[in-house]
Amino acid sequence: MMRLFILLFLVVLTACSGAVFRGAVANHKPVRISGNVREVVNENLQQYKGLLEAAATKDSKVLVFPEFGLYSDTKNRTALSIVAEQIGAKGGLPCDDFSLHQQLQSPIIYQMSCAAKETKVAALVNMIDYVKCNNEDDKKCPDDGFYLYNTDIGLSSSGEFQAKYHKSHEYFGLKPQFNVPETPDYEIWTLENV
Repeated sequence: MMRLFILLFLVVLTACSGAVFRGAVANHKPVRISGNVREVVNENLQQYKGLLEAAATKDSKVLVFPEFGLYSDTKNRTALSIVAEQIGAKGGLPCDDFSLHQQLQSPIIYQMSCAAKETKVAALVNMIDYVKCNNEDDKKCPDDGFYLYNTDIGLSSSGEFQAKYHKSHEYFGLKPQFNVPETPDYEIWTLENV
């Protein structure tokens, strides 16, 4: 039986308002089975939803998920491309705004947006951004015709897609399968109503 673990931290904001809120950091044992990479992601998404529900019962306002917690194989670029999503620009409410086609093409962002909305817990989720390219327009385009970015996204407690960050300083062992942005991303995510 898979166990779900959650570590809670009291985060104190020393802003003018002196607001205090509870944040949580997820520590879970991801499903790491061989076989269908989509099944692995779906199993781990179910765990993520359970962790958001657990965080909500502890009155957490935000939950930070681990890097690569959704994936079983981070060394195989082809396998990663199967579960990577074309994340696009931040903004909107994926849970409400996505068509059925978009839900099927972007199950992670769609399901996590709905889970954040249902639990009223903001979520920082690590996933893989798939960006198509071609060598005619982009001389740095990889030979396989796409970029894969190790990406963090921020979803508000209402499920809104508010932040997106492509990691630019990858651990050496991850460099062959992931691309890094030419210019590093900088993202500030401001949580409101916490």
